[in-house]
Formats: sequence, C-alpha cells, structure tokens
Amino acid sequence: MGPEIPALLARLTSLDPALTVVLLVGTARALPDSFGSGRLDAIIIGRDDDRRAGEGLGPEHFGGSAAPAPEHRDGEKPRLATTSPCCTVRDVAARLAVAAVPHRLAPAETVDAGTALGLPALPSLSIVLHSSPTDPRTRETLRAITAAFREHRRISGLPGTAARGAVSR
Repeated sequence: MGPEIPALLARLTSLDPALTVVLLVGTARALPDSFGSGRLDAIIIGRDDDRRAGEGLGPEHFGGSAAPAPEHRDGEKPRLATTSPCCTVRDVAARLAVAAVPHRLAPAETVDAGTALGLPALPSLSIVLHSSPTDPRTRETLRAITAAFREHRRISGLPGTAARGAVSR
C-alpha cells in the first residue's frame, strides 16, 4: 500500500464512519502466516508465484531508482541500496545509490537509472488481496478496499509505469 491510502480511508469512512481499520505493514513472508492462522482478516501482498489463490489487484512494476545525476564512472559497478520496503531510509538511499523501488512509490525527484547503468530489468510482482470474509460488513469493506486500490491505480495511469526521467552516462 502506498499513495492510495487517503482514497482508501475516505471510501471506508463514507461506507461506515464507525468502522475501525487496523493497517499493519509487514513482509510478504510474514503476513501470509498471520492470515493463515486467522490473526488477520485480509492481506494485500506482492507475489511472484501462484502459491495461493487471491484476487489480483494488478501488477507492481519496479525500477532502479536513483538521484537525477548519480555519480557513476564507465566500467564501475553502480552502488546498490537495499533496505526494507517499509523503511523511510530507502527514499534517502536513492540519492546515494540505485535502489529497487516500485515505480508508484519512487520519490518524485528520482529517476529510473537501471537501463542507463546497465542493470538487469526487474521482474514485476502481482499485487493480490487474500481474504476470508465471513460476514456482510467485512465483505463490503473488502470491496471498498479493492475499489479504492484499483481506482487509484487507474487515476495514476497504472498498471503501466508512470512517465519518469532517465539517466545517461
């Protein structure tokens, strides 16, 4: 989840002002375990395989996000920044090195430097909603979440990639 959260919260508030939603951010490895054990009603995760059935919300495309003019010399390997996807340090790291970031979450001032620096293309992941609603209120809430997520992607020009700058050597 990312920039679609304001639209999502507005939609849920209009649906049911008394609704309480607890949003947890975790890894695509830990969240399915919590969902499978019944601790969570639903999860939205990125996945690169078809292990578990769920409702597809669209693809997530990645790029090599970097500062507009990264320091790089021909023949030198680019510096890579890897951090947890829910770490705000990753946004800062893109100014120091190239970081694998979903296009929709890349800071506006960065560019996709992967191609210019000779990095391999990054695969896309499917964004999937897994749920097991048992009551009408939860089903309606999940429909609203799905609609808000898809609406944000449509308005933002997704599932394709947003127009972003490029880096040349």
